[in-house]
Amino acid sequence: MFSNASLSSVGQCSYIRLIHKDRSISCHLLMAKSKVAPSKPITVPRLELKAAVLSIKVGDMLSRELEYENMESIYWTDSTAVLGYISNDSKRFHTFVCNRVETIGSSTTPDQWHYVPSLENPADIASR
Repeated sequence: MFSNASLSSVGQCSYIRLIHKDRSISCHLLMAKSKVAPSKPITVPRLELKAAVLSIKVGDMLSRELEYENMESIYWTDSTAVLGYISNDSKRFHTFVCNRVETIGSSTTPDQWHYVPSLENPADIASR
């Protein structure tokens, strides 16, 4: 799942990668979701956190609905701030950030999160 944010929206897209019995691999877009950013000004790192939480919610829903054995979720973001928040367990955050980091941490582990350059992030399309 990929997440992204801009000043006007947050978005995510979810792909499924299947390994078939003949060992061939296929990859398909399952769904994409975007939300308009709030009218109240909010920083880009906070919007990126909202996009990451959106990815978690969609990922949890897809895991429940698809019921595949051995399904592994991998999350991608072009936000180094989000990756820093997720991997930091020693610093205390403001309430907004703390609540979203807690939501992310309750469903995922830091090793499930990876960096993708903005130009290669398919979720970027939702925020343009």
